[in-house]
Amino acid sequence: MHFEVTGINKKFGKKEILSGISFNMNQGEIVALMGESGCGKSTLLRIIAGFENSDAGSVELNGKEIHRLVPHKRKVGMFFQDYALFPHMTVFENIAYGISSSEKLSTKVAELVEMCELEGLENVYPHQISGGQKQRVALARALAPDPEILLLDEPFSNIDAILRENLRLELKRMLKGRNLSVIIVSHDIEDALVLANKAIILHKGGIVQEGSIRELYKKPKNAFVAQFVGEVNILEGMFNEQGFNFDDRLISCVCTSQCSDGNKLSVRPENIELIPSEKSSDSFQIKQIIFKRSYCVIEVESKQSRIFAHVPNKHDWKEGDYCQIAINEYHILH
Repeated sequence: MHFEVTGINKKFGKKEILSGISFNMNQGEIVALMGESGCGKSTLLRIIAGFENSDAGSVELNGKEIHRLVPHKRKVGMFFQDYALFPHMTVFENIAYGISSSEKLSTKVAELVEMCELEGLENVYPHQISGGQKQRVALARALAPDPEILLLDEPFSNIDAILRENLRLELKRMLKGRNLSVIIVSHDIEDALVLANKAIILHKGGIVQEGSIRELYKKPKNAFVAQFVGEVNILEGMFNEQGFNFDDRLISCVCTSQCSDGNKLSVRPENIELIPSEKSSDSFQIKQIIFKRSYCVIEVESKQSRIFAHVPNKHDWKEGDYCQIAINEYHILH
């Protein structure tokens, strides 16, 4: 195995931050380490980088224990959340900082400047360039020592929403073909969707689920994962021969072999179909419609919880209309 973390525990005082964290990575794999603020993901990244000690556990790279090595001997590159560029150094000097061989320094920096599209900025200082350019300088500096694994700590947190998507695509382009293992720490699922091969979801200091983004989206282990990886309706009710009884109303859906008398369903908004209806005991009323360019978000009133559906704009729904609900796909939560 190229990279392996086993049984990492960490406490700050009496507060447990990480508990029994174990996962592994193949060469060239990009993994998104995700969770809400305070779940321990940045602490785990710092332990891997060598900036923080764990209370227990091990970190191995290519079968060798690196857990007790100082940071600069681990062959690990680190991209900091605030970029951590040296303000008194030029772009060239920032990138060159981590290169040990003076013979190849200029050639290596030139390669990274070209790859990160920083031509013409070599002799300027960090305060003279944009946020997106600072990000590319920080990435180039992290790649300069030829690390075997690259750690990215919230790489897009300081970028406004308009630029964020373009920078994700830029980063994907720069990493493509390098066969470099990458761990991205983020609280934004969009980072994982664009960049990662798989995601690891942390909650309260432990791993609750890991797998491909598609797997986590379609088959979340629990309500936390379901809500974290995307918009979702959590519906609690009971199956019967006609469908799913929710909120004292009948929702049309097919019962699978996993169904039981009482069930909690994870239903993505795109898997809910609204069918025009007159007011009846089984109908729902449309409370709100939000235009989202290629589709509309429709909120349907419910006594138990709000239900959201994503429907094509071709449907001429109005607030106050009545409808029946059909579920085309769902996942049972346990």
